[in-house]
Amino acid sequence: DIPTLIQYLKSPSVVSEVAIKNNLSPSALTNSVDITIPQNRGSLGGYLSKTLLVTLDGEDKFKMQKILEDLSKQYVINASESRNQKLSEGIKFLEDEKPKLIIRVNSSQKKLENFRLENKILDPNSEGQKITTSIKIQEDKILSLRSENKRLLFIKSNLVNGILYTKGITSGASNSNNSGLGIISSDQLLLQEILGVKTQLANAQSKYKKSSKVIKNLEEKLSQLEPILLKNQKLAVDAAIIVNESLIKSADNQLVALKKKFIPIPAMVTQFSVIKQELEGLERNLQTLNETKDELELNLTQGTLPWKIIVEPFVNPYPIKPEIRKNTL
Repeated sequence: DIPTLIQYLKSPSVVSEVAIKNNLSPSALTNSVDITIPQNRGSLGGYLSKTLLVTLDGEDKFKMQKILEDLSKQYVINASESRNQKLSEGIKFLEDEKPKLIIRVNSSQKKLENFRLENKILDPNSEGQKITTSIKIQEDKILSLRSENKRLLFIKSNLVNGILYTKGITSGASNSNNSGLGIISSDQLLLQEILGVKTQLANAQSKYKKSSKVIKNLEEKLSQLEPILLKNQKLAVDAAIIVNESLIKSADNQLVALKKKFIPIPAMVTQFSVIKQELEGLERNLQTLNETKDELELNLTQGTLPWKIIVEPFVNPYPIKPEIRKNTL
């Protein structure tokens, strides 16, 4: 605010010391001083609003020269003192505010700590991601188990119709693909024997009549072996279906539990985010306060002058008052 600054520089509180030093009253010196913003003239045009032009009216040019020199020094001193005072006030204000801000930071940290203790969770965001990943895995597992169950029912239907499962069957879901079906040694041997008999029968049928003893013996042997294997495979596939359905039920229960566990997560994420943002904001404010205080203290220590004299004080050697030409006939 330039007008206010000009009034301040002309005030008795600023010029009184110079006035007394030069045997003048502060009011007389104030009235003699004129402070303006210089016009745009040549190389001085760059200063403009950041530059003030101080002029002084008087009769004794030597005394005026001294007063101007004293004023220039006083203005620089006042500016430095004013700057240092403002810096000191700023530092004092920040020192007063820091304990309050630290209390707020500690309170916010305690709020975050209580949230974690009450909910038994460090970060609901990461916990929510873990649960959603587990839900996806569980859903895929259930889908796979149900697909396997359809395959088991299809195999059972074929066995009821007398169609053997040529890969062999074992109950339980112990194999790597969780099918519940696999080869066991006893059924595999029996299956190989049946397949061997069928091969022999096919060869015999190409050589002997249907009524021949060779063919009848092979057919008899086949009729004895196949029912045994069919029975074993039916028992195995029934057991595999039971195990598979048990796995589906268990997976369904786990999925329900996971979805139930996820229900409070969104609300916790919102609450956690609010507390976290508040704490981070306060911590940033505390950091900014410390940095600002350090900067003010550095500026105060360096003692950089806010103002400087651009042109040294000088007095015009030619009188400007009275204007002789205008006052003569």
